[in-house]
Amino acid sequence: ADTTPNIAKYFQFSVTAGDEALDLETIRFDFAPGGSTGPRGVEVRYSLDNFATFETAGSVSLTSSVVYNRYEYALAGTVNSGATAIFRFFPTSNATGNSV
Repeated sequence: ADTTPNIAKYFQFSVTAGDEALDLETIRFDFAPGGSTGPRGVEVRYSLDNFATFETAGSVSLTSSVVYNRYEYALAGTVNSGATAIFRFFPTSNATGNSV
């Protein structure tokens, strides 16, 4: 189990700016734990250079209750015209032996 973010285990999405630059301000998402032995937290990271460097937007640690909650984190940066920002969510477990 991964009680801290494992850089090899994540899901991601990307945003590409069109003809004009895109200012990054906020990311908002709903998240619930994966039950008593599944993912119990997540760390959100984002990058403007394909993860050569990155910023951590925030992290969530949850109880065993499978209830969705909304989280919102401030972002900083500008995606230049034609460039891409990548967001990665790294699931974490609450204890060794639990799955991610």
